[in-house]
Amino acid sequence: MEDGRFSAIGSLSDLQTLIGDVDVQDFGDAILLPGLVNAHTHLSLTALAPHIPRHGPLLEWLATVTREATKMTEDEVRRSVREGLESSWRAGTMAIGEITTRPEGVMELVADHRVTSRAYFEFLGVSPERSERRYKAALDRALSLVGGVVRPGLSPHAPYSVWPTLWQSAAEFCRAHDLRWSTHLGESPYEREFLLEGSGPLRDHLERLGVWDDAFPVPRQNIVPWWMSQRVLDERALLVHGLHLEDTDMDTIAASGAFLCLCPRSNAMLGLPAPPVRELTTRKIRLCLGTDSLASNEDLSVWGEMRAIHNLMPELPAETILRMATLVGAEALGLEDVCGSLTPGLPARFVSVDASDLGDDDPLSYLLRPLMELRVRPVDLTSQEADT
Repeated sequence: MEDGRFSAIGSLSDLQTLIGDVDVQDFGDAILLPGLVNAHTHLSLTALAPHIPRHGPLLEWLATVTREATKMTEDEVRRSVREGLESSWRAGTMAIGEITTRPEGVMELVADHRVTSRAYFEFLGVSPERSERRYKAALDRALSLVGGVVRPGLSPHAPYSVWPTLWQSAAEFCRAHDLRWSTHLGESPYEREFLLEGSGPLRDHLERLGVWDDAFPVPRQNIVPWWMSQRVLDERALLVHGLHLEDTDMDTIAASGAFLCLCPRSNAMLGLPAPPVRELTTRKIRLCLGTDSLASNEDLSVWGEMRAIHNLMPELPAETILRMATLVGAEALGLEDVCGSLTPGLPARFVSVDASDLGDDDPLSYLLRPLMELRVRPVDLTSQEADT
């Protein structure tokens, strides 16, 4: 490394031949790998974990989270994000995609130089006034971060909670300003019924919340082909969950170049089906991993999501799962220029994993063992001036 960045990657003997005499820092019997990428987080909800009943029906959970999150003060949000960042860092996560409506939480992301972030400002609304107001607020907040250390994006919440004309507007805004966008897709089993008929449990849920407006223009078709007809879906899109997709939906997502973030442990905790990993990988959809929030997960460890994917599809190569948790996650967030791989020119930040009992085992398969989080040491050498 030189000036806080990787200058060359290789074996010690090769590097000494290439570069000459350098200072050496020995990490012992360890596996060195890129910092993990948690592509879908809600760190502002970290402090809500003790107050949210988990293992319950999705719509009851959504209503409770909405109610409790609204009560959070600015100080509580700040503390929640700080706790989430600290927990993430200890587990070897060095980049996150944060969904937020709270600018005070984003300021905590700005202040923490250890974890690289893209902040997706969320908006929703099924009435014209509410949707337009929240959309404009999201745009203003995103623009305020352009050129800063935290990269901005937009997050239209979900197909059942976003005014339909705003999908195209948001996608065009992101193209015009070189931003990214992310949305929850196919998490609810009732989403398709709502989109086609404007009825069902999701409609009832919106009415119970007191936000339903009969003026809402129900699309009357599945959202993925509708997105394509409106030029919404492309490589800037990060879709999250994807539990209830038809074959044609998956084919369209693959063709569009969009990314799909899987959160299998969050899905399981809410009693939802597992993501269709085999079908998604067969279509070569670009998959990354996320923990969602502590309101629907036992921890913020990407290692746990890697193990969950392995359990769902044991024959999937360990290298593929590691790429989901590193490089593909970085690409999905548009952060591959600063994280996701050990590449010359990138900041000298990585994870050292104690592998003293590796023996003759395959190093990549070794990383899928239980409790790997306890073996992790995050390393940040970006402030180290001497050549190494």
